[in-house]
Amino acid sequence: MADSDRKIHDSQTLVDGNLLAAKAFAAAGVTLMFGVVGILVTSFAKRAVSILICFLAFHNEQWAGYAASAYGYLTGKADLLLIVSGHGCVQGLAGLSNATANAWSVVMISGSCNQADFGRGDFQKLDKVAAVEPFSKFSAKATDISQIPKSLFKVLDQALSGRRLVLDLSNDILRQTVSLSEAKGL
Repeated sequence: MADSDRKIHDSQTLVDGNLLAAKAFAAAGVTLMFGVVGILVTSFAKRAVSILICFLAFHNEQWAGYAASAYGYLTGKADLLLIVSGHGCVQGLAGLSNATANAWSVVMISGSCNQADFGRGDFQKLDKVAAVEPFSKFSAKATDISQIPKSLFKVLDQALSGRRLVLDLSNDILRQTVSLSEAKGL
């Protein structure tokens, strides 16, 4: 394919936030994720698995959190805990608390409702950034698809120093799209 044809193809091919997040984690060296999938994070988990990030599924976020923090301790890497919104975050706090008590690294990734629905009683709505504050060194919420890669790299960079971090990815952000050429520039 000629360079001009490739540029046209890249500008026409769309990448959604789920794939962009999965590719950013893979580019950062993440190969393993622990968690429980649900409506808001299933697409992200599928995209991650499609690019060979292993997903270890649990029946409960608490046990997934314990496993992620212990595995992170044993390997010296910050492993991912993927959870759903609301009750998933509350149950995941046990693993985050365990990591805090032991100064182990873990990164909790959580889905959430659309930004426009926050504060309106949406299903499983919870202000995770506030809820995890006592257990994390850094919490962030990406508010646009363009923030996903930078947020992920910032979280993973800080996690390597024995920190517990949380990143909230809203459903509408994960469904936003950018062209492949734009995604490469993020």
